[in-house]
Amino acid sequence: MGKNTKKKKKIRSDLKNGGLLLAELIASFDGKTNPIRCFSSDQILKATNNFSESLIISSWGYFTWYKGLIEERPVSIKKWSNQNLSSFTEAYRDISVSSQMSNHKNALKLLGCCLEFDLPSLVCEFTEHGPLNRDGGLLSRPLPWRARVKIAKEIASSVAYLHTAFPETIIHRNINPTNIFVDEDWTAKLSDFWFCVAIPEGELYVEDDVKGVIGFVDPDYYWTMKVTEKVDVY
Repeated sequence: MGKNTKKKKKIRSDLKNGGLLLAELIASFDGKTNPIRCFSSDQILKATNNFSESLIISSWGYFTWYKGLIEERPVSIKKWSNQNLSSFTEAYRDISVSSQMSNHKNALKLLGCCLEFDLPSLVCEFTEHGPLNRDGGLLSRPLPWRARVKIAKEIASSVAYLHTAFPETIIHRNINPTNIFVDEDWTAKLSDFWFCVAIPEGELYVEDDVKGVIGFVDPDYYWTMKVTEKVDVY
């Protein structure tokens, strides 16, 4: 692919993704959000050594987390898989909600995004211990009970903020250990807001297709497809 062709492709992706992200921000938060810094694709590729497998933090089919270095600062970079994503709008919702949740100490802080790929990549703070595994421990060892209780309390705080801090109640729908990052001080950070859905003011629930990881989905939600706050509490 020639240099001019690559440049044109970057511009097209930037315009397309920028428009879709703006539409998501308007739909979710009436356009009111924290400033979102945009990184170039060159910065992302350099930071991850062209998405090198040696820098993978975790991978779950829909996306892969990479460790990177931007402006001498370690970061976590989320790259989506075009093949597995059921709805491209989910990638933009992830950025939109992450930008709002970054004000909370128990949410993975969004530093910015890159709109020059087919799907936008997220650039977030780096956490020393990375995400938990499916069993709620680290990849190398289980966590002691005291650490697990601390993490549970901190994630409950971030979920309460998600439910109450905005004009509409926002439901995460995919709370499970693999979406919880832990920093060097053992502070828990909730991430991956792509399945989030809002309950309109005055309503008790919305109906939607079941989303989430099997084994962590609220049974009532599974059978009724009604999204309420209980989905996250479960």
